Amino acid sequence: MEGNHESQALWERFYVYSNTLNEALRQRTPPPFESNIGYKYIYHPFEYAGEIYRNFLKKYLNGPKKILFVGMNPSRFGSLQTGIPFGDIPTVRDRMKLQGAIRNAPNLHPNITIKGLQSPEEIEESSQRFWNLIKAIFNGEEDFLDRFFENCFVHNFCPLVFIDNNGYNVSFADVAKRVPDMEKACLDILQQQLELLQPEIIVPIGWYVFEKLWELDYYKQGKCVLERIRHPSPYCFVEENDWIDESRKKLLNNRTFSYIVRS
Repeated sequence: MEGNHESQALWERFYVYSNTLNEALRQRTPPPFESNIGYKYIYHPFEYAGEIYRNFLKKYLNGPKKILFVGMNPSRFGSLQTGIPFGDIPTVRDRMKLQGAIRNAPNLHPNITIKGLQSPEEIEESSQRFWNLIKAIFNGEEDFLDRFFENCFVHNFCPLVFIDNNGYNVSFADVAKRVPDMEKACLDILQQQLELLQPEIIVPIGWYVFEKLWELDYYKQGKCVLERIRHPSPYCFVEENDWIDESRKKLLNNRTFSYIVRS
C-alpha cells in the first residue's frame, strides 16, 4: 500500500500492522521438523487468504471500535481457510457476504486442502458457537452481524495455524511457552493495534489471551477494562447452550458493554 501512513484509512493501517506481525513471526518461528514443540506444519492464512482478509477489514473496520474480542490463533476448519478470526465458511461466505481468491496456498498436511470459501464445509464448532453468542447478545435479530460491527470487532492474538502430524491444531499457548520471541512480537503489534482501535472494553476469549492482555501498557494505563469469557471450544467440556448463556450474562452484566451493544 502506497501513501503516507497517516493518510491511509484505518483498516489499511491495521492491515499494515498485521503484515508486520506476520513477517516478524516468519523470522522467529522455528522450522516445524526441526523443533520439539509438537507442530509439523505452519499455515499463514494472512498470506494465501489475504484477499478475503482485506475485504473483511474494508467492510467492517471503518473506524475505532469500542469493544474488541480477541481470540488466540486460527483454527483448522475456519480461519485456516478464510483468514478471518472465528471465520467459519458459512458465516464468512453467506452472512458476511465476503469473497476473495486463495493465492499460492501451501500444500502441507495431506489431509488439509485449502480452497478458501469453496472448501467443503467442515464443522468449525468454536466459530459457530462464537457467532451464535453474538446473535444471542443481539436477541436473535437477523442483522446481528451489522449491529455487532458498528461498535465491535474481532481479532486474533496470533495469525498463524500450527498443525501436528495427525492434522490437529497445536495451540499458540503451547508454542509460545517454548518460543517467547513469537509471543513478544504478537504483544508488540497488538499494543499498536489497540492504540489504533481505541477500545473501551476488550473481551479476551480464554485464559491465555486474558493473561497476555494484562501485560500490555494499553491495559495498565487504564485505557480499557477486560471482560474475559471462556473459550468456546468443545474441548473445554461445556455444552454450547451453557457456554452461550454464561458468556452472554457475563458480558451484559457489564453496564458499559450493555449500553454499547444496545445503543
